[in-house]
Amino acid sequence: MFRSLGPRRSGLSALPAATVPAVTVSAVTLVTGIGAIWFPGSAEAAQGRGAVFGVAGVGGEVEADLDLDGAFDPDSDRADMDVTLGIGASYDFAIAEVFALGGLGRFFRWEADNYEWEVDGENEGLGGDLSLLPRLHFRVEPVELNITMPFGLTLMSKDDNRVTLFAVDSQYDMGVGWNWGLFAGVTYPLGTSVSLLGEVGWLVRDIDQHGEARNDSGADGDLEATFSQLTFNVGVAFR
Repeated sequence: MFRSLGPRRSGLSALPAATVPAVTVSAVTLVTGIGAIWFPGSAEAAQGRGAVFGVAGVGGEVEADLDLDGAFDPDSDRADMDVTLGIGASYDFAIAEVFALGGLGRFFRWEADNYEWEVDGENEGLGGDLSLLPRLHFRVEPVELNITMPFGLTLMSKDDNRVTLFAVDSQYDMGVGWNWGLFAGVTYPLGTSVSLLGEVGWLVRDIDQHGEARNDSGADGDLEATFSQLTFNVGVAFR
């Protein structure tokens, strides 16, 4: 009354034998492609890129807002920046095909003209930056184009010379603040591992410092200063 239908076959076994391997190969290809973009495996990418360079800031200005305790409270004021000179070094690793992330350090000496108060004296000091360094890079043979966006921490040395910020003889403690900028540059290869580096961009530093007047007023106060300059980096990059 009942006929035996025999062993049942699964739908998978009925597919052509080449189907499963083809799907597997396609998945592997996709994963490999994604990995090549986000985790570059080339020796050049794994090695990273370092650079050492000279720094020159030209033009620009410093704007100061001084809050005095127990004395007159001047309005914010400004001064033209003189040339800022320094040295820097950076190192980064490739994160994606056209994106790298690393760190940057700079040491510099700045100088500015007198503020608009007509008091003899100079405004000058030493400082250092420690910044994160995101970098976009695009190869256009034979050079590589770079866009960097550094941002990080800035320290400025204790300074006894900026007499015009209080319009009196004054002394400042160590200053702490932030730096950020936007640079465009190019590297030109000199060989397999060394390239010439040139960059230009706008760099801003916001600094807070506490100061004390060394005269009969005994005034002390807090200075908020913003330094901004067109900045050039020239040096060598290496892998």
